[in-house]
Amino acid sequence: MKKIGTSVDFLKSKIFWNLIIEYYKDKFPEEGFNEFYWTISSMFLFFITVMQHNLPKADIYHAVSTGYPGLLGLIASQSYNKKFILTEHGIYAREREEDIIKADWIRKKYKKLWIDLFYFI
Repeated sequence: MKKIGTSVDFLKSKIFWNLIIEYYKDKFPEEGFNEFYWTISSMFLFFITVMQHNLPKADIYHAVSTGYPGLLGLIASQSYNKKFILTEHGIYAREREEDIIKADWIRKKYKKLWIDLFYFI
């Protein structure tokens, strides 16, 4: 629940650096580190930013899907100890997967990382 500073502060932190170095060495040692670093940073920038903001108080929270909306609902419900309803029809992650597969801005070797991220959240 403690704030960690800005998103940039976290991306510059030793904790983040050590985690991505370990992951890089384990999963992507044959790839260039610069591209790997910026890919991972862009994946987590949104989450870190959202977790640092105070969300509106409500009696109950509802999200219509997993992913970003579900994450916001979960954070708000945990922050204020309120109930959270998630209405998921099982298509959010699959839709994101299709978007990622078609995306030109994500290099092929990193598409699985992005897809796994959306299935995780």
